[in-house]
Amino acid sequence: LGQASFNPFKDLYLAGGIYLGDNTGTVNKLDDYETGTWTPELSFADDTTGITYVNREGIYTKVGRVVTAIMRVSLTSNGTATSGQCQISLPFTVGNILGTTSVQGTSNIGFIKGFNGSFYAVEGVPWEGFSYIKLYQRTSLTGHAQQTVGSSHISDAFDCRITVQFMTA
Repeated sequence: LGQASFNPFKDLYLAGGIYLGDNTGTVNKLDDYETGTWTPELSFADDTTGITYVNREGIYTKVGRVVTAIMRVSLTSNGTATSGQCQISLPFTVGNILGTTSVQGTSNIGFIKGFNGSFYAVEGVPWEGFSYIKLYQRTSLTGHAQQTVGSSHISDAFDCRITVQFMTA
């Protein structure tokens, strides 16, 4: 037998989508792939008064409706808000894919500093219909993170790295 030659494609451009698997039904059509950046914004119940940053950067990859986003938010001032839950913006609105809950994704806070108080974990929760994650803390070894993170928990030296995954609306 002779040796087969292999000439890989350098680039492939499609006007529509690509069908995955052996079925050409619309559920198997991949018609959206996107990478990009956005500037995450920290707020307390939408109040951003006086918040200033050292760094804030975000990158994302969106394949179909699935978004994976990585962000850093680092403050020099937590602002003047005295109430409201801490939230950090996302590049897209979170979709409703699980009909029995408003929590529609997951996150991992890989680094956090400048957080006031005693806690066992801090979680960023993507909520259906919103373009942000809400921060919650777990204050005991058992149970889930159910205490909201507010302005008193976030110091002027707050700094975090968060990876979040969710589906768009």
